[in-house]
Amino acid sequence: MGSSTKTKNSPAFYIGWTVCLVILIGSSIWGARHFYPHIGRDYTQQNERQLERLFSQLEENYEITVAPGNMDTTYIDSLNAMKIEHARVIEKAITSQIIEQINNSGNTYQARVESSNRVLFVWGAVLALIILMAILFAYIGIKRQIALLSQAEENPYDEDYHHSYMPTAKVASRENTQRNSYEPPKSQEYVPQTVVAQELEKDWDNVSSAPIQEFVEEKVIHSDQLAPEEKTVIAEEDYDKSIASIVESDNAGEQKIDSLKAIIGKIKEDDTVHTDRKNLYLYKAFFYLAKSLKETGEHDKALTIYNKLIDTNPNQPAVFFERGNLFKDMGNYERSIADYHIVLQLYPDSEEGHLNRGIAYMDTQEYRKAVDDFDAVISRDKNNSQAVFYRGYSYFNMGRYEEALNDLNTAIGLGYSETRAYNLRGILLADRGEYASAIEDFTEAIRLDNTNAKTYINRGYVFSELGEYEKAIRDYDEALHLNAEFSDVINKRGEAYYYAQDYEKALADFGKAVETDPLDAENYRKRGMTYYRLEKYEEAVADFDKVLSLKSDSDDLKDIQELRADAIVKVRGTSDLISVPDEVEEDKPIEENKESDESVYFNQATTAFNKNDFASAISYFNKVLELNPDNTEVWFMKGMAHNYLREYESAVADFGKSLMLSPAQPEVYYNRANTYVSLQKIDDALADYASAIHFNPTIPEVYFNRGNIYYNRGQFKEALQDYSKAVEINSDYAKAYFNRGLAYKTMEQYQKAIDDFRKVMELDADNLRIVEKSQKQIDILARLIDNKENLEE
Repeated sequence: MGSSTKTKNSPAFYIGWTVCLVILIGSSIWGARHFYPHIGRDYTQQNERQLERLFSQLEENYEITVAPGNMDTTYIDSLNAMKIEHARVIEKAITSQIIEQINNSGNTYQARVESSNRVLFVWGAVLALIILMAILFAYIGIKRQIALLSQAEENPYDEDYHHSYMPTAKVASRENTQRNSYEPPKSQEYVPQTVVAQELEKDWDNVSSAPIQEFVEEKVIHSDQLAPEEKTVIAEEDYDKSIASIVESDNAGEQKIDSLKAIIGKIKEDDTVHTDRKNLYLYKAFFYLAKSLKETGEHDKALTIYNKLIDTNPNQPAVFFERGNLFKDMGNYERSIADYHIVLQLYPDSEEGHLNRGIAYMDTQEYRKAVDDFDAVISRDKNNSQAVFYRGYSYFNMGRYEEALNDLNTAIGLGYSETRAYNLRGILLADRGEYASAIEDFTEAIRLDNTNAKTYINRGYVFSELGEYEKAIRDYDEALHLNAEFSDVINKRGEAYYYAQDYEKALADFGKAVETDPLDAENYRKRGMTYYRLEKYEEAVADFDKVLSLKSDSDDLKDIQELRADAIVKVRGTSDLISVPDEVEEDKPIEENKESDESVYFNQATTAFNKNDFASAISYFNKVLELNPDNTEVWFMKGMAHNYLREYESAVADFGKSLMLSPAQPEVYYNRANTYVSLQKIDDALADYASAIHFNPTIPEVYFNRGNIYYNRGQFKEALQDYSKAVEINSDYAKAYFNRGLAYKTMEQYQKAIDDFRKVMELDADNLRIVEKSQKQIDILARLIDNKENLEE
């Protein structure tokens, strides 16, 4: 409802319009006088009377006198001659009079034309002056209206705060792919700066027609000693201070909201404050009320107020900034990005605008655009540690790990001491094999925040890699204490128990993993191997059968098939494995039974290998090589054993020996390439993948792994070609379709990406995890397509 207080126009406003009116009336009277034609008309009538008299005389003189027949004509002729002469004189006079009248008429009309031109010129000048004055006063009036519009209307928000602008948008989480098991989910929260930067709201008076009057009297002044306008100044200063004190107070959210509502009501009812100033204070109060509502989770109410503030004044970047933050909290990243766009249009140098838009781009996985925004911030302030950190995080998600590590080092060096910075750097260091440094970072992250379960998981993984299983188990226990929903942690702890040879506890954890995800073959494989270690062979066979029923990739199942066969032997006493000849005795000299002993050692090596006892397998393989150093298969198998033990340099050496003996082995090139990747020797890996393709261009995994290298390097076109070749060879290769979908998305070929993710869901419909990940990608892509179409429109 509108207030009774009216907007007061200044006296100059009315005086100006009065002057315009007086000038207009005066110029009209003066022009009318100059156009009045009576002077010319009187002169014309006088000339007409003179001409009539002359024509009458001329007519009389032209009457010829005729003499009688008997009269002397001399007198008559002289009389007629006199008349004719007189007539000629009169004729000349008439002619002269006519010429003079014509000249006078012409002069008169010329004078009137000149007078008219002068009048028109004067009137034009007067009109121009009036127009200029009208524009001036219109500008003054419009400026006043803009000032009014730029503030909150006198009472624009008398409404039920339960009104909802729109339903809360579904929050889109990011893809949860992991490079290694210790990598945190990509759905990790990105927390933007929620405090509006000072420069975004540094000049609130821009929304007002005049600056706020400041009450600077240091001595106490009683209100009864002041004039009314001075009392208004005090009231305005009190409102300004009241709003500021409420915003800066440590009160809880609800208490702050109640205080702001109370000050809003007080301002509305105060008729002593000028309307312009009243609207300014209402605008401020509602702005901070919306922020408080947002902070307490009342998003719909906050959104309603932000929308009305923007309707009132669409040129305040602070309001768009806060509404963008609100949309981000609601999961509506496209609307959030649109608001940050407006912030940067209104205030192009806003670092916060670039920073928060970059973070929103990260939420939609548009990492290249995010990097552009963070670059814009860093170009203005190279010491902005937050922008450097987020750029590093974007590089991490783009697979540009060296650049990510450099940025994280810089951000931490600049003082960015948040848990996630140390956590992420620890991940990158662990991936490089720098486990000691990684543990230091994870430990520092825990010191900063000991409630983050993911950090304990990451440090636990590194402890496992170092063989410090007891420490790993303690970290996994703490992670589960903080968040019991982490089913993957139970699995990891089970692995730590397994390698620590505490098989009973490992069995308990793997059993929980099976209960959590009964369609994951890997859970059955681990439990089956644990049963095997506990010599519970029937249970082991049952779990191995379950693995074989859930998986169809025969190459991945070779070890399971052999373990299953061995378990059956233990139960039934029969075997499909290579047996030791009965005539060979173990204590006979090697020289006498060389061929038989080679077979014995080889069988012992493969048995140990299949039991994951890789150290024993290597020992037996060495005995085989002592007897036959040219056995390429043994060199290859020994290399694989070293690889499983993460003894990568030794693995590379063994693969090299095998290739020296027989160069045309694509599977050896393939596995050595994978080992080079573990050693971060990417160029060597690419060379070996190329050699594997040269000797056998039909292995889809070679193209897939090489495509992953290209993807991580940002060479998306090359990655796309390799993924396409992999699915061309194996049309059921779900992993290749998934990664190709990611490549298509990065290259903004959104529909093709959606088609690939749908293919993944079709091929691996029983894998609930991959189905969920694919559906999330499709949801994100659908929003990206809608956003792109809206921008094009």
